[in-house]
Amino acid sequence: MNALKAFSIISVLIAPTAAFATDCTAWRSFVASEDYLKPLSLSPSEVAVVLNASEYSSGLEVSTELRGQELWLDITLFPGDAPAVAGTAAIMKVGRLVDADFDALVLSDDGTPIFSISEPVSRELGCQFIWGREGGENPIHLMRILMKNLMRYETGKPVATGFTGSLLGDTNLALQINNEVLVPEWAFSSIR
Repeated sequence: MNALKAFSIISVLIAPTAAFATDCTAWRSFVASEDYLKPLSLSPSEVAVVLNASEYSSGLEVSTELRGQELWLDITLFPGDAPAVAGTAAIMKVGRLVDADFDALVLSDDGTPIFSISEPVSRELGCQFIWGREGGENPIHLMRILMKNLMRYETGKPVATGFTGSLLGDTNLALQINNEVLVPEWAFSSIR
């Protein structure tokens, strides 16, 4: 066997896989003992049922569906009195709880895909997000990661550029993207 072929075989064997990317052990400091926070514990159909019934949902209702290698998340009800970040939190909750292998989390509106987030980023956010009690990574930090990696579904291009590593600048940009792009284009169509 020549060296190039051997290198190719070894590269395939050690390349990251979906199973590797979905493992929350990389964020051991965000382990939780509560059943509702157990990572990778619910099927795509179960996660929506559990989140919709959760006392921490703010009345937000979602649907989730595995379509090929994409996990689709749609907000079906956004109560008028729910905080604007309820949709953003739902993205992170799904990233923590769903047990399916997928390549991208697709944010859809009534079956129309709008945004996508790669599976590794979805897991990075979800594995660090804790709700219903103290703990977890700073949600503003997680929002910066989300908004930096939020892509337009149709083009695969980032929703925004301009992240520089400046804490204040990146935080302002992330909040702007959340409030002026993500929430109006994805979440608020389901306000009732």
